[in-house]
Amino acid sequence: MIKALRDVAEHGEIVSSTESVHGQKYVVDGWLSVHTQEKRQWSIRTVWIIDLGEEAPRLVTAYPGKE
Repeated sequence: MIKALRDVAEHGEIVSSTESVHGQKYVVDGWLSVHTQEKRQWSIRTVWIIDLGEEAPRLVTAYPGKE
């Protein structure tokens, strides 16, 4: 599941970006791929932040996106 969420961050569409006192926040839409017996995909919206003084993004939240 972690790899699938990272894939959304890397390949998804940035729909908004804002700067705050905590760092740079990104809202990213994409497709969450889950490999079971049948490959399935779900639309998902994720929110990431790159905290001040950090280089790597941190996942804040994720929830179902628009289909």
